[in-house]
Amino acid sequence: MVGKFKKVLPLLALPFFSFAAPLEFNYKPALNNLNRFEVRQLKVLLKDLEAVDSFNCTPKGCKVYLKPLLVEYELKNFPLFSEYKLRRYLGLKNFYRYSQERLSGVSQLVAFFLKNSGYLDVSVKTRLFIDKRGYAKLTVLGREGDIYLFGGFNLEGTNCFKSEGEFYRTVGIPLGKPFNYGDLYRAMDKVQTLCGKNYFETFVYYREPFGVKREKLFSLLWKDLKVKPAFAFEVLSLYADFLLTHPFRGVKFLLGKVNTVYPTLVVETKSFPLKIEIEGVDQKEREKLKELIIAYLKNKGLFALVGLQNYLLSYYRDRGFFNARVDLFKNLRTLKVRVKKGDPFKAKVSIIPPLKGFRYEKNFYYNSKKEKKLLKELKEFLIKGGYYFEKVEVSKNINRKREEVVLTFRVLGLKKLKLQRVVEIKVPKRALKRDLLKILDRLKDWQAVYKPSLLKETQRRALALMKAYGCKAPKAVLKLKKLEKGFYRLTFKAVCPSLKHFGKTAYWVEGRINKGELEYLLPSWEGKVFRKRYLDLLRDRLDQSELFESFSVDRVETNSTIIPFVKAVERRPFGVEGWLGYTSDQGFSLQTNLKVYDLLKTGEVFKLGFTLSQKRTLYSFSYFDNYLFSPHLFGGFDISKQYEEHRDYDITFKGFSFTLGYHLNLYTDLSINYLNRWYSLNDSFGNFQKLTLSGYVYYPLYSGIKKSGLFRGLFTFSFPLTGAKFYKTTFDGLYSRLFGEFYTSLKFSGGYIWGEAPIFERFYLGGIKNLKGYSYESVAPYGGGEIFWYGGIEGGYPVKKPIYLFAGGDLGSCVKRGSNPFSDIKKDLYLGVGGL
Repeated sequence: MVGKFKKVLPLLALPFFSFAAPLEFNYKPALNNLNRFEVRQLKVLLKDLEAVDSFNCTPKGCKVYLKPLLVEYELKNFPLFSEYKLRRYLGLKNFYRYSQERLSGVSQLVAFFLKNSGYLDVSVKTRLFIDKRGYAKLTVLGREGDIYLFGGFNLEGTNCFKSEGEFYRTVGIPLGKPFNYGDLYRAMDKVQTLCGKNYFETFVYYREPFGVKREKLFSLLWKDLKVKPAFAFEVLSLYADFLLTHPFRGVKFLLGKVNTVYPTLVVETKSFPLKIEIEGVDQKEREKLKELIIAYLKNKGLFALVGLQNYLLSYYRDRGFFNARVDLFKNLRTLKVRVKKGDPFKAKVSIIPPLKGFRYEKNFYYNSKKEKKLLKELKEFLIKGGYYFEKVEVSKNINRKREEVVLTFRVLGLKKLKLQRVVEIKVPKRALKRDLLKILDRLKDWQAVYKPSLLKETQRRALALMKAYGCKAPKAVLKLKKLEKGFYRLTFKAVCPSLKHFGKTAYWVEGRINKGELEYLLPSWEGKVFRKRYLDLLRDRLDQSELFESFSVDRVETNSTIIPFVKAVERRPFGVEGWLGYTSDQGFSLQTNLKVYDLLKTGEVFKLGFTLSQKRTLYSFSYFDNYLFSPHLFGGFDISKQYEEHRDYDITFKGFSFTLGYHLNLYTDLSINYLNRWYSLNDSFGNFQKLTLSGYVYYPLYSGIKKSGLFRGLFTFSFPLTGAKFYKTTFDGLYSRLFGEFYTSLKFSGGYIWGEAPIFERFYLGGIKNLKGYSYESVAPYGGGEIFWYGGIEGGYPVKKPIYLFAGGDLGSCVKRGSNPFSDIKKDLYLGVGGL
């Protein structure tokens, strides 16, 4: 068994760390730098680390108990598709850490899942092996057994339903679906609720073992069609899913007989001791009154008949029948109820004093619910309108002869609400002060007075905002004081003495990544004032490296510092990705890539790619390392063969390129690229070599701590090393901003060629990337242009996030050198749907 682990371990190659005094682990840890932190910082970091089961720290150091690392995870004897479902349900992944209790309890989870999928005879057991270094191997052995379909219920005791069809429509469980206990419990609840309406006491339970029959699926479908046709379609949908997961068994039980299960539901009731007879109303109302009477007598007891009479009278008066009469007659075990309703009374409404702008229904048939609703709407109008009032008195004058109710709403102590705001904000950043004022502005005057819970919420949000900015010992206090009737003072005080600084960057990475490469990726900002922008850029940096299957960048706060804490799991060595779709520029396209990650232990990515479309074919093999021997250098190469169809020519390239670049700072890259390609252009052949210098800027824009936009720019300058002599320069930029939920962007680009460039180096416009109203490459003179410019503006608003509705316009031109690029400007407008 251990020998097999040794074959697995090279995939991890977790480096052994000889930790200094403060740290001691029970298992071999992931790659980390926790030994660089003080004990007081370690307490905070270890508490934030999911891999840690428990730890114990003393002034001399910390002893850490890690969860085992799952390196091998197998499900045996389960069908392929069932195994896929089980893996999704369990959520376990190789090379992640889980507690021993969770790993040991997998068999119970699998059994629970299968039993609630119809496999009542399931057999599951777990084998868990953990070696001394903490590498865990988990094997789950199981057998699904036969599937059991729900065939119906056997009912014992009181039958509360008129027919079998009504019963199954009520419980809402189609016959023929895989049995599960959730359906059983829901059915018990429904039966108890419905039977409880007609009995003093109702108790429902199920009895095992369940009855089992052998039946054909078609017979169950036929029963479903008679009960409710939608049930049959639901069963067919479930059967289609079963057929995909168990093709042979699915065909077998469609043609033959299958196990069906019939749980026994026992309904025990205590009958109502009186027979109730109701006169004077229609059948529907009789049923309603009977429910009310039973509920009342259950609550009050059988000796409360006088109270029952008043209860029924109030029931009718609440609905406007003020002349209603209810008589009760009790004879042995029979209760007779005689009702004379009369006609409902009309209601007339008056409000004192009259309120300008308050709209309400002045005449309607009286109903107590309408009265309460009108009172609620009146109070809301006064509160939101900025009024102060002591209370609203409601008087009700009933004229039985005219069958009319006059409702008078009298507002006492009415005056305009006045709120004085005293604001004191002492913070080191103007953006923070602005954002605090925005939070305070959202609190309306009437909310501050009438919704005291919002004061605490506003105070909490202000404090959370200051913490997000990185304030050291922030304070936020919001108080409301009543000066006199209608006059209040709201005091808001916010203090942020100073901002915290970054501490050392901490990391915990499961995988094989070289320590030096990892530290290239994770720049240290120790001692710098905290800026949320840096954490966001670090996330982008990790994402662009493509080395991690999952990662997070968390901020761990101590009293004086904020520690960026990177937790990650390395991506497996091989990955496949691709897409199939349609674009107006290339037609139908298929793209696939096989990627190999970190083969040389330098953080590099090898990619074998294939792209096929109606206008393009590309084979490529590439290598790229974002941090080549240092945190600042990057580079790679590309070997490719490419066929392209263009408007004025068809061309095939074969060649290679090399790139070497320098990360100037967090936002700017400079690079040089050498390209060597042999080409076949129509009937001519040749070799083309080019050198390109480029600069790339990616600068995210922030409003306080919120990302609100982006500036992205690319500048290139290229010239050939052989053949034709020319110089080519291009620039491309994007400026985008978010204003609330509204998105806007400005795009601009241009290019110029000196000398005689080959046709495949010239410019074209048109297509989805620019001038969308024109077909791909349609804007250019024959053979391409030597000058082009393009500008575009667009705005978007979310119809349903993350989907945005966009509108915009493009304009631009592409001409030969010597022509006026502004003489014939192409323009278009567009509307579309997409994401940011």
